Amino acid sequence: KDRNGKLDFREFCLHVRDRAHPDRSDGATKADKLRSDAQNRLRDMAEGTAVTSSSMVRHKHFADFDRLEQQIQDIVKQPQAGGLRKLWNRLDYNGNGQVSLAETDKWVVEQYPLLNHKPALMRAHQATLSVAGRTGDFVVKKDFKTLLTNLFYFNKLFWLFDQADESNDRRMDFTEFRWCLSMCGIKMSNAKAKAEFDQARKNKGELLLFTDFCSYFVERRCPLGMTEFIEGVGPGPGVGIGAGVGLENFSRSGNSSFG
Repeated sequence: KDRNGKLDFREFCLHVRDRAHPDRSDGATKADKLRSDAQNRLRDMAEGTAVTSSSMVRHKHFADFDRLEQQIQDIVKQPQAGGLRKLWNRLDYNGNGQVSLAETDKWVVEQYPLLNHKPALMRAHQATLSVAGRTGDFVVKKDFKTLLTNLFYFNKLFWLFDQADESNDRRMDFTEFRWCLSMCGIKMSNAKAKAEFDQARKNKGELLLFTDFCSYFVERRCPLGMTEFIEGVGPGPGVGIGAGVGLENFSRSGNSSFG
């Protein structure tokens, strides 16, 4: 389909499916197509099989977020918030009705290692407290749905940041920022991209830190295409920081003990 002379596994599956059910759509969203295009660019730029293999693994990682997100959504949909209560009880293992960052970290490491990126965990925890207006360090049961949403949201942000951070120093220079824009399918002039980079850097240093990168998204200062790439949908009402992310449906649970 991409005319690159190679048939990848997804294209093969679509071909077989189309032969069996020619009237069905592949169900791909705009965000799916952008992510696929980003992977093709990663492959085209790679030199040697080792780099190509690495980029394939990293792209698959984003799809894993979507699959895990759906699994947790299915748990949350269980009647009378039974699934949501089980998730919370595993997190709040001492039963005191509140969890620290350390407890969240332990829960993620043991139950959902896919989400185990420390910078993302810290931002998710802090964002949940901020949205709830809490001055302490503990997330309470009422805010659990917001925490879940933020865990996925900031892990996806970290994934995108990590893809562009070719130097692996947890900082992004202008060249890496341009690559980040390209991954999201955004085309703009060098001057405009530089203006975006300067806007994102709150510390006004030469490099963009992950904290500022998160603020760039959370405050909706980034181009719409970047938001759609991360969230998979256009911006809309949601829970706390993770507006538009699939897990915003947690807010409609209707169980008072969970907000």
